[in-house]
Amino acid sequence: MGISIRAAQKEDAGFVAQNVMRSVREDVPPVEWMDAMTEICSSEDTLYSYRNTCILEVDGTPAGSLTAYDGAIYAQARELSFGLFAEKTGNVPAQAEAETGPGEFYLDSLGVLPEYRGKGLGRLLIRDALSRAEARGFRLVTLIVEADRPHLAAYYSSLGFHESSPLTFLGESYIKMVQEI
Repeated sequence: MGISIRAAQKEDAGFVAQNVMRSVREDVPPVEWMDAMTEICSSEDTLYSYRNTCILEVDGTPAGSLTAYDGAIYAQARELSFGLFAEKTGNVPAQAEAETGPGEFYLDSLGVLPEYRGKGLGRLLIRDALSRAEARGFRLVTLIVEADRPHLAAYYSSLGFHESSPLTFLGESYIKMVQEI
């Protein structure tokens, strides 16, 4: 099995959008939500931009992605991202605490296609992001995990993250996890 990780390109926006939505929803989202998310992922200055995303391929086929970015861009990019989503869908996202901020490299949306899960591909994407963060001079990498999914917190703990603080994001309870590198 040939595995590679590459920077996403604009033409990967649909794949990135699917993985972003998979990371926050278990059901199939409405078509207009997917269309809006694809547009957001096609943009260069949104949270979920293809420019913030790496694609993991297995034998040349996209199998997963990880969207991660400098927390310093969060406030402005969030306003643009959520504004575009609301404009395109009529659905205004619930109020949310800031997930990240300056000085943090934030792992936002990790998604691996169901048929590729259980093969360690998510771990490869996270390790790649940790290396990129360190190369860019970051000393702190963060993410959030749903409070009612302790198996995910355990997964991230196995990768060196530890629980930091609770927060509410889009009306749901999350736990912020951190790793110093």
